[in-house]
Amino acid sequence: MTRRLVRAALLTALLVSLVAGCRSGTDGPPTPPEGGAPAANTTDPHWVAQHAPAAKIALVFVHGIFGDTVGTWTHAGGTSMFDLVRQNPAIGPKVDLLAFGYTSNMFTAGSLDVQEAANLLHARLQFHGVFDYPAIVFVTHSMGGLVVLRELLTQRAILPKVKGLVF
Repeated sequence: MTRRLVRAALLTALLVSLVAGCRSGTDGPPTPPEGGAPAANTTDPHWVAQHAPAAKIALVFVHGIFGDTVGTWTHAGGTSMFDLVRQNPAIGPKVDLLAFGYTSNMFTAGSLDVQEAANLLHARLQFHGVFDYPAIVFVTHSMGGLVVLRELLTQRAILPKVKGLVF
């Protein structure tokens, strides 16, 4: 049963990402906006949706460079990937959603490199109890995929719980 849920969660995340896409205006090469650098991610990692008792699958979203913990997954019209997953009656009730964010500025100081972001990811997954879930699925964008891959390469003990990756 869990295997089918994981497959369904992965398929839903993939389809939603194809339909929703990233925030408007984030495609193409990075360029600083008029008047300076892009705004830094200021949203801490947090549970977007968590059931009580906890679901069997933790769906963890990790943004890319210039991204934002929540904004990367939100369409310019206001609908977020989190909303779409929660509204899917086959998936929403069966997954808990964690949005992970880290500082990633190309044009100003203070950015984390991939290893530093992976270290932070690991600490936050531990803090939020993600390692207590029987299954973990990562949904990533751009550099977020590199951060998750680094986490999985340096923390191999969690690999058996990771049932899927969406890049």
